[in-house]
Amino acid sequence: MLKNKLFKIAGRNPRFKLTLVTVFLASFLLGMAVLLTMQIVPKMLLEQRLMECPGHRQGNIHYHATVLIYYLGEQMTIPPGIGLEGDCIHPVHTHDTTNLVHVDYPKKYPFTLGDFFNRWGYIFNKKQFANIRTFDGYTIRVEVNGKENKEYERYVLKDKDRIRIYIEKNTGN
Repeated sequence: MLKNKLFKIAGRNPRFKLTLVTVFLASFLLGMAVLLTMQIVPKMLLEQRLMECPGHRQGNIHYHATVLIYYLGEQMTIPPGIGLEGDCIHPVHTHDTTNLVHVDYPKKYPFTLGDFFNRWGYIFNKKQFANIRTFDGYTIRVEVNGKENKEYERYVLKDKDRIRIYIEKNTGN
């Protein structure tokens, strides 16, 4: 009923039509701005945190997760020095070839498995690991502490995690 009244008024008054269109467009643009802000700002803050150099300081939160990657059944070695640049020690890093990922930050923050791969320079998600993609006939699976995990890059790293990533060729079954 209200809708019909508005259309009748709008039909007689061109200014009212313009106001309705303006209100609609302004609402739409405001909604889009809020949506983009909600998605872009957190990503920018995360990227900023990953670029910081808190190093190994007294009082930092410091923990480790073991990340094991198996490609076609063969275990890969994660290289040393991921997240280490000169005197800079980024929050998510490796020191050696033990596959131990260090998280070192002044306060508790939910760094993820995806953050580690981002720091390493590799894409990692349920459809891709580096240049290996599921649509090319591969399967990517993740286990955390012996249990299947579907969070992939969104999994928040925890102390003493044992993460296994399996990249396997589809068998066609």
